[in-house]
Amino acid sequence: MEELTLIAKGAEADILLDPDWNGVKAIIKRRGEKRYRIPELDAAIRRSRTVREASIIHRAKEAGVPTPLIYGVDPDGARDVKEKIQVG
Repeated sequence: MEELTLIAKGAEADILLDPDWNGVKAIIKRRGEKRYRIPELDAAIRRSRTVREASIIHRAKEAGVPTPLIYGVDPDGARDVKEKIQVG
């Protein structure tokens, strides 16, 4: 199993490249905990944002917008796995 590579680190999430996620290159978005928030509120916010983003991407794809495939969503872990697409 190859190591994950950090591609970007933002205020809301880390974006990682998994070069061999079930045989394909994939992007993992991992929303980190915010220690300044009440833990229950933080978990609810991260869960909600993870689910909402996946839903929006799915609806956009259904409408014909070219978007990455969503391979998996882990709402409780505030993570999702998406297709690695070539840009440009």
